[in-house]
Amino acid sequence: MPNPSEVNGKKLLGAILAIGLLIILGMVSFKIFENVSADEILVVQAPFSGELTWHVSPGTKWQGGGDLKWYKKLSSVEFKKKLMFNDNGTAVISGKFQVEMPLDPDNLTQLHTLYGSMEAIQQNLIQATLDKVIIATGPTMSSKESSAESRNDLIRYITDQLEHGVYRMRTTTKRIEDPLNPKDSREVRVAEIMTGDDGQPLRQEISPLAQFGIKVVNFAPSDIDYDEAVERQIAKQQEITMKVQTSRAEALEAEQRKLTAEAEGKARVTTAQYEREVTKVAAETDAKRDYEVALTKAKQDKDVAEQKKVAAAFYKQEQILIGEGDAARKKAVMEADGALEQRLKAIVEINGRYAAAIQNHPGPWVPNVIMGGNAGGSSPTGSMKEIIDMFAVKAAKEVSESMPSRK
Repeated sequence: MPNPSEVNGKKLLGAILAIGLLIILGMVSFKIFENVSADEILVVQAPFSGELTWHVSPGTKWQGGGDLKWYKKLSSVEFKKKLMFNDNGTAVISGKFQVEMPLDPDNLTQLHTLYGSMEAIQQNLIQATLDKVIIATGPTMSSKESSAESRNDLIRYITDQLEHGVYRMRTTTKRIEDPLNPKDSREVRVAEIMTGDDGQPLRQEISPLAQFGIKVVNFAPSDIDYDEAVERQIAKQQEITMKVQTSRAEALEAEQRKLTAEAEGKARVTTAQYEREVTKVAAETDAKRDYEVALTKAKQDKDVAEQKKVAAAFYKQEQILIGEGDAARKKAVMEADGALEQRLKAIVEINGRYAAAIQNHPGPWVPNVIMGGNAGGSSPTGSMKEIIDMFAVKAAKEVSESMPSRK
């Protein structure tokens, strides 16, 4: 028979082993699987071999009890750096931008091996690179240029050097006018960007960010805070610039007014010339029209006169013919009746006049007393009768003489 104490010892040992195994399994069970979000990168280091496995796609991934490290695919970097310009002015530039991590295992392994965390990459790689870039960019321009015409260049230079590497520079001496006193000038040391035959900037070194496949996204400085002296200088320069621009604008306006006045004067002259030409043309047109009207009327009058002349000639000829016809008719009549009608009219008119004279005579035709009268005792009445009888005999004789002879 087995010894009871040995049996109890074996049971106790088995129980202890089971409990230990359960404890180990409980500890290991939390490192079997891990869920990866869409915006994350996960690296798993195997517990014994130390092999690194990168997970860049979302979903549940095998951990197998290994150590985990998380990285962000896209992360924000805030900065606040000091700039020194070629006129010895200084400013603090601040803002933020984003960095996009590489997704290939080689670059990720190098970054993880050298820096070990997302925070270390931002501080020891990205911020350090930005410091070097800003130090190199400041001397390429003056304080005033950075606040005005070269502000966009400032942002472009910083972004370009972050992505591709610091420029190769050469320092030259340049004489510039003092913006506060245009009559004075001074020499300044200016950093110029060296370029190759293709016109592209030469690089002093390749950007560390580019070496690891890190991309800079949306570099956007929110503020450039100049020191007090520079602020006063910029304000004064802006005031002078505004005055110069105002003067130029006023000069341009005056020149424009002059040009406008000249243009308006030329327009008025042209208009007057045009109006005179129009008046001249209109007068010539009216004169031509009047001449044509007069010419037409003259032709019409000539035609009418010629027609009247022809009509008068016809009328004259007609009247001549009528007169000749009447004369011939009258002559024939007179030859036929010896002009009896005319003679009778003449006798009647003559005797009518005699009768009227006798009738209207106020006094006696013969004396009332006849001295030495005849024996018959003729009276005035008898004498009057004799006169009338004499007129009657005379008229009968004239009528007889007027009658055509009958053969």
